[in-house]
Amino acid sequence: MHCTTNAAPVEEPPPIHVDQDRVNALSWDLETFLNYHRNQGVFYSMTVGIVRGKDLVYSRYIGGWPSRTYSVGSITKIFTSTAIERLMEKGVLNLDDRLGDVFPGLSIERPEYKSPRITLRHLLSHSSGMPDLRYYNPPEMVHHPEIDFPMAPQTAPAGVQFRYSNMGFQILGEVIKKKTGKSINQIIQSEVYDAAGMNESTMLGGSTGAYGVMTNVTDMAKFASMYLSRGIATNGHRILKEKSVLGMLENQIYSPPAEFKDYNGIGWRVRVDRQGVMQFYHIGGATGVAAWLQIFPRENVAIFYLGDPPKYEENTMGVLSGIMGKLGFLATAFAGKSEPIFPFKQSVSTESELSHFAGVYRDPVSGELASVSLNGQTVMVQKGSGPMYPTVPECRAIFNGGYGFVQHSFILDPKNESVVGVATNDSYYERLNR
Repeated sequence: MHCTTNAAPVEEPPPIHVDQDRVNALSWDLETFLNYHRNQGVFYSMTVGIVRGKDLVYSRYIGGWPSRTYSVGSITKIFTSTAIERLMEKGVLNLDDRLGDVFPGLSIERPEYKSPRITLRHLLSHSSGMPDLRYYNPPEMVHHPEIDFPMAPQTAPAGVQFRYSNMGFQILGEVIKKKTGKSINQIIQSEVYDAAGMNESTMLGGSTGAYGVMTNVTDMAKFASMYLSRGIATNGHRILKEKSVLGMLENQIYSPPAEFKDYNGIGWRVRVDRQGVMQFYHIGGATGVAAWLQIFPRENVAIFYLGDPPKYEENTMGVLSGIMGKLGFLATAFAGKSEPIFPFKQSVSTESELSHFAGVYRDPVSGELASVSLNGQTVMVQKGSGPMYPTVPECRAIFNGGYGFVQHSFILDPKNESVVGVATNDSYYERLNR
């Protein structure tokens, strides 16, 4: 299912009235919040910015300075995706290239799933079926002589479920190296930094397609502006075709129709309503890394933060959520809007749909059975001989629950929306009583 948008900014947006008193009050509130939590040791330093169109209209440095560069962690995946889109436009790569054709003999697909062959599109949209290693338990790994690291085999078929995978983007870095003869560092330098005039950005040693970009407030603003302008950088160079940018925001796997939903495009996480794309974003977080980039195409603004927390834990994430919210209110003021531009609420399954998920499911690899039933309006799940547990809805056909509060994605047939399976963070079950 593809979602398009007519919400990108026009070439010459109409004049915006900005209430400076409101901006000043919101800026003071944000900066007070930042200073307080820096003094509490939540981060050593923090840089925040707001972009409107081609301009960095707001930036602050708490414990830092304008030229200070930060690791953006997993936001590197957006830089990798951008570079791959440029290589696609040049005819070097095709998003539907199969991984096994790039690396002959490589087979990550499990025959038990009858999965389609994994493609670059699957890797870019986190829908390859490869596991999130945080939840991966089986010890077996796949090896290939042209790739220096072992790879985890599928724990679900390709093309049915969003499952975040750092390893998928590590493999994309190896694909780039194989197809161009250049490292991911060289390709991001030439295809993104140099092309967009990001003169102060670098790459960490040992970078992969998943991690390694180092940037600062000025260059992050240029990157955000390029996406606000549908591919045109602040230096006037077209980095990506408009068609490529819009294609990156399309849903890459089937999900049921909904008024509001959140899905993965190419690299970006995307939020839509009935009118199209509302916002798209990515996060980077680890010890020493706190980064966020969020684009609001209808309002022609973007927000970001770059920081260096000594720990990345629950308290850290709570403070970062507060920074996002306060930046969002400030961006609303810079966009000349009265209502906040950032709120989003997922559509969930209706009561009449819940009964469709009940049934017996079987893991085709292990043979383990899982049962799904209803307790009133609560979807209950039992895996193997384990305890039955309740779930709570996340969006249409997706529920969270169990140990670690993991995601349970019910897989629907696009032809008639019948339930064909359910995928969790580390396993896949086919429905038996269809």
